[in-house]
Amino acid sequence: MRKAGVTFIALLFFFFLIFFLRVPNFVSRANTEYTKNFSYEKFNTVKIGMTEEQVLAILGEPLYRYTDNRIQLSYSKTKNSLSDFTGWESTRVYLNDEHIVIGVASNIFFN
Repeated sequence: MRKAGVTFIALLFFFFLIFFLRVPNFVSRANTEYTKNFSYEKFNTVKIGMTEEQVLAILGEPLYRYTDNRIQLSYSKTKNSLSDFTGWESTRVYLNDEHIVIGVASNIFFN
């Protein structure tokens, strides 16, 4: 009987992990607003070393452009207010001062 209980707990934990790892991705994308022509196929073609013009030809104009110690092109934002406890996905392309891609990132955030 004890062995069956341990097996049951292990199975529950396993299914919880699967649910936990997959659902945040779904929930976050459902709460994310992307640029009009955004697609993961296009986003995944952006590579380090490309020029800004090449990125814009692939992804179009970003929703936001930030400049600090690098240029950040943001292709998504949250649909909800930041006070909501929901997740969203941030998709960004980073450029250096010469407008060359130095990084591409996609992260899930939970408010």
